[in-house]
Amino acid sequence: VMSEAFAVANRGKRGPVHIDMPKDVMTQCIQGDPLAPAPHPPIPVPDPKMLDQVLELCNSAQKPIIYAGQGVIDCPELLTQFALAANMPVTTTLHAMGCFDEHHPLSLHMLGMHGAAYANYAIQQADLILAIGARFDDRTTGVLSSYAPCARAAEKEGRGGIVHVDIEHSQIGRIVSPTCGVYGDAAHFLTQLIPRVEFKERVEWLSHCTELKQQNPFKYTKLEDGRIKTQQVIEALNNYVCLLYTSPSPRDS
Repeated sequence: VMSEAFAVANRGKRGPVHIDMPKDVMTQCIQGDPLAPAPHPPIPVPDPKMLDQVLELCNSAQKPIIYAGQGVIDCPELLTQFALAANMPVTTTLHAMGCFDEHHPLSLHMLGMHGAAYANYAIQQADLILAIGARFDDRTTGVLSSYAPCARAAEKEGRGGIVHVDIEHSQIGRIVSPTCGVYGDAAHFLTQLIPRVEFKERVEWLSHCTELKQQNPFKYTKLEDGRIKTQQVIEALNNYVCLLYTSPSPRDS
């Protein structure tokens, strides 16, 4: 049971496994040989035909966007290489924050209900959504019938759509039906695509994404009675930390 639990925890989408044991078993002393290490399950490799289809969509799309989820936390450098090679803007889920430099011009930061409005607008207006290691939960999609209308229109015309890359086969198509579902590891997927994807200028699309960020910034209204909001505290802490890292050290003077 214990070996199987460790195997399940490391299989596909990794995570905790709950083991429920009777109290009398938990309080007994066990004598015997130590548990054998759990075997590491094989990492699924993406189908080459699917990769060819994804490449075709990436190279033909005019307004693509990368929607990165927790599945890329082990390969952030590959995500960055791919985004730069394809010249695509990147938005992330909460669990994928930090996998792509949020100070980079291609970053649209976190999307979803609690994320950036401009990231949500970009998702809705993109003709290709490249979801890597994400599961399309309701906090990021909102009303499914209204989700990604431009990508759906592009799918019908054969010039875009939704690509879903996931190491957990059951997640593909569970919430959103993708144009192309790729079962495999994110690192393998990105490694295969980086040398083959075409760099596109995408001047109009990237300029539009920049405008979305300028027109829909994170902002809040201060209370008239002078009480402090949570946003003010976070902003003050952020400014202080930035000052510490940008100000010259006394030793340097």
